[in-house]
Parts: sequence; C-alpha cells; structure tokens
Amino acid sequence: MEDKGKVTDYFDDYSAYMDIDMMKMYDGQLTSLEDHLCLHYFYCHSCQHQETNIIQE
Repeated sequence: MEDKGKVTDYFDDYSAYMDIDMMKMYDGQLTSLEDHLCLHYFYCHSCQHQETNIIQE
C-alpha cells in the first residue's frame, strides 16, 4: 500500500494549502487535533484497494 497523503488534501483544489490544524476540524476524526492524529489515504496499485488509516504525528 502506498501512502498518498492526508485525507483532507483531497477535499478540493485548495485544501492541500490550508492550515493543517484547521483542516483537522473537518477530517471526520473528532479528536485528531487534540490527540495529534492524521488520517491518511492509502492505495494499492496492484489490486486497486483503498483505505484510510490514522497516523500518529
């Protein structure tokens, strides 16, 4: 699986340039800001499987 980056980077054309802490308010993980967590998008080129996983900062 390849780490394709933060889930919030895929929200729209400009979200990758927004403040990371502000975007954590919209990532779907209620405690990501307080717990220093980051949701990342993973993709497998072999089987086209995709998933999100939590990364500890």
